Amino acid sequence: MREVDFNLLTFDAINQLSDLHELVAPLERALTISEEAGAKRKICQVTTHLATTYLVIGRYKQAFIYAGRALAAAKAAGDLPLVTYAQYILGWAEFHRGHIENAIRLEQELSEQLSGGLETARFGAVGVMSVRVRAFTSWFLTDLGRFDAAAREAAEAMRVADVMRQPLSQLLANMAVGYCLFRRGKLDEACDVLEKGYGICRSGGILGLDGFISGWFASALVRTGRDEEARRIVQRVIDRDLGRFCCVAGTYYTYDAKARLLARAGRAEEALRALEHGVSAMRSTRDSPHFAYGLFTRGELKRALGIEVETAEPDFRWARRRARRLGMTPLEAACEQALNVAS
Repeated sequence: MREVDFNLLTFDAINQLSDLHELVAPLERALTISEEAGAKRKICQVTTHLATTYLVIGRYKQAFIYAGRALAAAKAAGDLPLVTYAQYILGWAEFHRGHIENAIRLEQELSEQLSGGLETARFGAVGVMSVRVRAFTSWFLTDLGRFDAAAREAAEAMRVADVMRQPLSQLLANMAVGYCLFRRGKLDEACDVLEKGYGICRSGGILGLDGFISGWFASALVRTGRDEEARRIVQRVIDRDLGRFCCVAGTYYTYDAKARLLARAGRAEEALRALEHGVSAMRSTRDSPHFAYGLFTRGELKRALGIEVETAEPDFRWARRRARRLGMTPLEAACEQALNVAS
């Protein structure tokens, strides 16, 4: 069981500093050992860590299955710390699988529990759990266009993070605020907040979120015409292969920004190839929300560049269909507008 104990003890640190593909085999072995020993709490812990690992590397179905198992076991044991973490991961997995309303429900249930004296609880994890939960709830609400509710969740996350002064929590809170502003079209404000988050991430060496905050920040920068800053950030992510440390969805934003930079430079074919790198990653992992964003952006680029224009309208229609099914109202509206321009 010492191998299991070591994996449990070091998981959070490795999660922030390593390529999580390397964790799958050790964690699967730890789960087998724990099951053979009948160690129920360790089974639950390892199962939750496996769910987290599968989620970050883009295997969302497996993440959903393992998080569900962990949550059921934690509830049966009445283990609040494990219930909290398993349900948080389950909601995150549901988002990427396209069940955004259920993701929000799961996270908001946790927010109600993580109040009062539990508002600052960490339960042994890196980062304050209520901040994690509210930050992700804000992200999910933002993609559905419920911007006021998203802003409230993000503000609450920021309030607690500022009190605790814990870097990962402050980073997540800044990301939530910045992402809501970004999708609302308040790009200058978004850049200011995301720049702060980017600084926290780099000074804290938080590799697990570096690729993601970098992608969001670069995407906001390029939309405000701050191309040179965006280019430096994108190149840093690619040169250091930072995408392998973070949730696969971070890849999409990096290549979205790169594609827009190349398009602005008149390098049309390279721009579409760069974007396709991000879109194909979302397609292969079945990341429903980000695949929908990718289809829309691909249509935008084709039309703007005058290349493969005949396939731009199908991209908008495909993105609209997915956005409507997912409840992503702002994206659906953007697709409608693009199709109306075409007609």
